[in-house]
Parts: sequence; structure tokens; C-alpha cells
Amino acid sequence: MSRIQVKMNILVVSYFPLGFGGAEVSMKILASGLKKLGHNIVFASTGEYEGFKTYKFRRIRKVPLFFLRDFYLKNFLSDVIKKENINIIHSNGFYTATASYKAAKKTGIKCVAHFRDYAIACVNSTCLTRDFKEHDIDNYHLLFREYFPLRWVWEFYKWNYIKRSWKIIKKFDLIVVNSNPVKKKLDGILRINSLYVPNPVDAEEEIKEDINVEKIKREYNLGRIVVLYATTLQFHKGSMHLLRALKDYLKKHNDVTLLFAGEGELYTRMKSFVEENKLHNVKLLGFKSNVETARLYKVSDIVVSSSLWQEPLPRVLLDALKYRRPCIATAVGGNVDIIDHNFNGFLVNKESDWPKYLDILVRDKKLREKFGNNGMTILKKRFDVNVISKNMEKNYKKLFN
Repeated sequence: MSRIQVKMNILVVSYFPLGFGGAEVSMKILASGLKKLGHNIVFASTGEYEGFKTYKFRRIRKVPLFFLRDFYLKNFLSDVIKKENINIIHSNGFYTATASYKAAKKTGIKCVAHFRDYAIACVNSTCLTRDFKEHDIDNYHLLFREYFPLRWVWEFYKWNYIKRSWKIIKKFDLIVVNSNPVKKKLDGILRINSLYVPNPVDAEEEIKEDINVEKIKREYNLGRIVVLYATTLQFHKGSMHLLRALKDYLKKHNDVTLLFAGEGELYTRMKSFVEENKLHNVKLLGFKSNVETARLYKVSDIVVSSSLWQEPLPRVLLDALKYRRPCIATAVGGNVDIIDHNFNGFLVNKESDWPKYLDILVRDKKLREKFGNNGMTILKKRFDVNVISKNMEKNYKKLFN
């Protein structure tokens, strides 16, 4: 017992590799914090996690029979557990949860499930219908209405798998959530008391290269003020809504550039909108690596998040705190856990708020700097990786008492 309390061998199972989304970045940051505390962290994923030993399994997301996928992954993880003498398996997300639990039971180790969205309540993880109406939980009637005639059979099958997984998830030794909205949803469905551990931020981590702001501004032909949107271009992220809300303002203020750093299903539609409205100060940059995105944060003056859904805890806003950037975000989901209105940014409740709050920050450099510094205060108090990793370590150790 004393050896486990001093050093633990932890297997993190994350289906998607780095570069896919914020959940993967958050898990790597947490793993880095645990590694600094002296623990051995091993990853199992479909891609590499830089700085960690990674066992790569096959990308089997499209296997139509979930039990075959879980059977394969359970055996793969069991082999890794034995080879690395693992004490705890930590599943990052719903997709690997069932296989991780079965591998833990097969090998007799502790198991942790970590949820960062609404995957146990909705087949698309957002609890949004196609017309952007929120609902508490999926049901067969809703799925038939949403997906008939093309996909309803597949979505029925997927929903049945999700519902059957609830019994397994409740058996995990520890269930972790990354935000209060996810905790409310998960605890209500499973009737449990999950552990709230917010996505961590490493305030000390910086990109290694020196940033020449003026050079980058010339490279992208940016204006005096740069507004950064740094996530995927999807309906539930509200990127098209943001563009429409700021169209008239941007036409009047050529010195303000709106940058979209991300790709997604709305890219073509947004590009057409920009061209039709001659918004020369809107730049659609497409996908950018973590390093490239970090450069854009340093060049930016304001960071925005326009989510329409109850987004758990957006990475884009956490990174804004790290780079001391003021934020404007919709008053939904985990945004309100990160943004204190009129302290480190503004929370938007209606479309007309977007140009109003943007104009306030554009005109007031001192306020931008004040909000940015206040954001760093919030980061150190609520989201610092050193504090969060120690809390996670403490809860790991409780599993062995």
C-alpha cells in the first residue's frame, strides 16, 4: 500500500489523439501535472501523446457492432496493464469507458471514468436538436423525428448501447466530470455524486519561439485590433451566428479583424457569407496546430466563444486566461464558470450584445489589459494545473484506502 501511495502507474485511455479537440489537450495537461508529482503515466490511444509512452490501438470508431469494438479494446488494454504494472486505468471520455472498466475488472485494478460532454445523455453529445433546441436527454421518439428516414436505425442502436452502458459506468471506482453542467446532467441520470475536476491550465507553459506580433499581423494582413475565435466551425459552436451578429460592426470598423482558426462543416457556408458581404477583415484560417494557435493568441487582443449549447468548459476560454486576453462569450454552460461578467470579460445574453461588448473592448485598451490580468487571477484560483493535479492525486489515493 505504501508503494502505491508514493508512486502510481496510471494508464490513461483517450480514443482521439492530440490535435483532435480540447478534451485531449486537457487530459495531457493533467497527465503532465501528475507526472511532475512523481507518478508514471502511460497513454493508450489511436495516436501519439508527445512526452508520454503511448500504446496505439486501431482506429475502430466505425465498427457497427459496439461489443466487438469493446472486446478488442478490453483485451488490448488488459495486455498494457499487465506489461506496465498499472495501478489505475483512467478513461478519458465515454467512448473508451466500457472497455476500460472491463479491462480493470479483468486485471483487478482500480478504474476511473472522466466525462467532458453529454455523451451518456445524447447520441451526438450536445443535447441539441438540429434546430438548436435543447433537451434534457434523448429518447426514441426524438431520435426517430430527428433522423428519419436515413439514420434512425443506427441512432436507435447507438442510443440503446448508451443506455445499457449506464449500469457499467455506475460501477467505476471514481467518476470525474469537468464542469458543473456535466455534473448536473450525469448525476441526475445515474443518481451518483461525481467528482468535479475542472480542465487544468498550465500557466507556466509557453511556446518556445519568440513572437513578433507585427510580423504575424503583416503575414495575415490583420488590423489594429484582432478578435480570435479558436475552435471548430460547427453549428452548436455558434460560429455562423457570431459572424451574422458582427457583420454590420465589422463593415464599419475596418481596423478590427475577426480571425476564425478552425475547420468544420460550416467553413464553406461562412466563406460564401464573407465574400457576399465583402467582409475583408474576416479571415478564415482553417485548421491550425497547437503551436500555431498559441501564436494567434499572442497576436490577438480579444478572444470570443459563441457556443449555442451548454458547452462544458471550453478550452478556448481557458487559454484566453493563460494569455491574459479579455473574453466575450455566450452565457451558457461552462462559460459562466470561466468568465465573471465585467471582471475578466463579458457574457452575451442576446445577439445585440456582441457588437456592444466588442466595441467597449475595442475602444478601451486599459480595460482590455485589466480584464486580461483579472483572467490570470481566475486561472490561478480555479484552473491551475498544479492545484488540480494534486487534487486528482488525492482522490486516486482514496481508492486504495
